This record gives sequence, structure tokens and C-alpha cells, in this order.
Amino acid sequence: MSGANHWNLCFEVGLNHLGNPKNVVEIINLIKKNNIRCALSVQIRENEFYLGGKEYLKLCEDDYLEIRNMCSNFEIPFGFALGPLKDTDWILDNDLKPDFLKILGMATQNTNFVDSLNRFNCDKYFSVGLSSLDFIESEIIPRMQKDDALIHTSISHSFKDQNLIEISALETMGKKVFFGQHSDRPEVCFTAIGMGASKIFSYIGDKKFELPDHEHAVSLTDAKKFYDQCMICFTALGSIQEGVKTSKINFIG
Repeated sequence: MSGANHWNLCFEVGLNHLGNPKNVVEIINLIKKNNIRCALSVQIRENEFYLGGKEYLKLCEDDYLEIRNMCSNFEIPFGFALGPLKDTDWILDNDLKPDFLKILGMATQNTNFVDSLNRFNCDKYFSVGLSSLDFIESEIIPRMQKDDALIHTSISHSFKDQNLIEISALETMGKKVFFGQHSDRPEVCFTAIGMGASKIFSYIGDKKFELPDHEHAVSLTDAKKFYDQCMICFTALGSIQEGVKTSKINFIG
């Protein structure tokens, strides 16, 4: 897709579709209807994850293809968020063509899996919430390609645990740094933008249901408001300008 990565916010369906592709279609239609210029991702986990009563969270290959094609028709960049899959050939064989891949934290630590992703001709974004700075620098950075990026995240709902200052530390490693939201306070994303995160990943879902990513997901009813607030923050960053700054406010007195 042309301009597939020219976006600042990714709404992550994750597994919040609850195994029903119609729930993803509802989110896609909401994005289109409200002219939300974002990306969308759906999570695919390793087979072991779905055992023990979680089988209902699994979509089939035809579902992924329908979702991918609908996003393409609506010009919504589409990606997969991947656990440490033992086999990714079926993604390529079924011509699913993601615009990007997000690699979940536990998968980022699996270097054999990370190496296997080089066959994908798309950008890859590595969630590093479970990795130390030393591991990131020694094991992840050398495996990344030119336009790949890191995603800072904290696996905690508390805003006190987000440690956004680490965004600056990650930037010194020479890669772009994004932010993955797990806090139950969406305002954390606005601070992350100010700290330099150039893309925000936030879960979304219909919160009248109990969702796998419930506490930190944006509800469907709040999606447009959250998007607008993020775009205000990104726009307010501006750019470095030379010359004299002038006032656009007519002061009284």
C-alpha cells in the first residue's frame, strides 16, 4: 500500500475480536466512518497459547484475508502482532501481505523467531517491554533492518510504572522508538508523544464485552476522541524553524 507507514496511531484489535471477525469489521467501519487516519493490527499467537479454553480466540486464514483486503480497500495500513510462531510460511503462502509486523515482547526475546522474519518485505516493530537495555542493544538491534523500530512498553496498568524516560535511552541506540499503551490512563500516550514516540500503539475493543485487553483498551465510543487528542499532541510538537518567532495572539494591554 502506498504510504502504508505514514501514520501515527495504530489501533490494536489484539484478541479483542473474541474469535468473531465481524467484531474486526465493526472497528474497520468505525475507522472509515470517522475518517480516523490510523493503522490497524490483529494478533496471532503461537498454537500453545490457544490451548486450555482459549481456542475461541483464534481466527482462520480466510478471516485474516478478509480483514486484510477490507483494510486495503479502505486504505487503512494493516499489520499482524505476532507471538513466537513456529511457522510463518502460511502468512506468506496465503498472500496476506501485512504492511507491518509488530513483534510481541515474549517473541522479541526469541532470537530464532526474530531471524525468521527477515523473509517479510515490510517494516517490523519490536516490543521490548520484557527486555533489558543490554539485551536490546546486544541481541535485538543487530537483527533489525533499516526501517525497523522499537516499541517501548510497560506491562502494567499503572501510570506510575510506564517509565517513559526510557524512550530517550532507547533512542540513543539509533532506532526510532514508538510507544505501546498498557496503562489504564490514556493520557500516558500524550506524554509518550512529548517524549519522542513517533507512533502510538493502543488496543481497541467493544467494552460491553469482557475483553482479553480490557482495562487498557480504548472503547469504540471513545476512539475518535482519543485519535483527535493524539493528533493534537503530534501537531503541537511542530518542527525546528529558523528565524524570528512572532506572536499570533492579540494581547490586551
